[in-house]
Amino acid sequence: RDTELNFLTSTFFRRLLLVLLPFTAIVVYGYSELIFSSMRTAENRTVQEYLRTEYELFEQRYSETGSEQLPSTKTLSAWWADDHSLPAPIAELGPGMHSVDEEQHVLVAAPAGAGRYAYFVLTEPELGTTRIRNEMESTIYLYAIAVFVSGGLLVIILGWLMSRPIRALADEVKSGHEPGMELQGHSRNDEIGTLSRALSNLINRMESALVREQAVTRYASHDMRTPISVIRVAL
Repeated sequence: RDTELNFLTSTFFRRLLLVLLPFTAIVVYGYSELIFSSMRTAENRTVQEYLRTEYELFEQRYSETGSEQLPSTKTLSAWWADDHSLPAPIAELGPGMHSVDEEQHVLVAAPAGAGRYAYFVLTEPELGTTRIRNEMESTIYLYAIAVFVSGGLLVIILGWLMSRPIRALADEVKSGHEPGMELQGHSRNDEIGTLSRALSNLINRMESALVREQAVTRYASHDMRTPISVIRVAL
């Protein structure tokens, strides 16, 4: 019986861990993915805004001076549609904003009066955003691991605290409970209190049944002993 009680309490503790630990992992993973998604969205919007700004500046200069010289920097490359050096994968893109291999962002547009498309290409490795993103992802992973470990320790502590009333109740039952006395947690208004009161009532009923059984045995013994004594006297 003692082994059974220990098994029940340890199983309750393990079940708490099996529920709370995966929940902690899911929460950490969800928040990490949310941060990654927000970071990528912010990065894409920043890059796209940069491309639009460069294109608008060129379009303004083109409308004012008619100069067809496209901007060219370490991070930004630009071609006209009829330029033979235009990379084939980029030349196949239609008007609008595009991403190529998640490292190149392309803006395809036709300046007013040009009669042809201009291709503006921004390369992330050259811009340095790839390195920054990798550093940020590494930092987020480290924080996620730290949060998971901390959450795991907190879950173990909470699980131990939540199962402590059941362990105390089981220990009191094992050590021998005097009938009429309240068990651990008798006054609680939760499931532990309900269990404690139920066990107290069970112990009291068992004690009452034992007392009745002893009384019946005593009376039966007395009733059987009296006729035997009469017979002995008669003999």
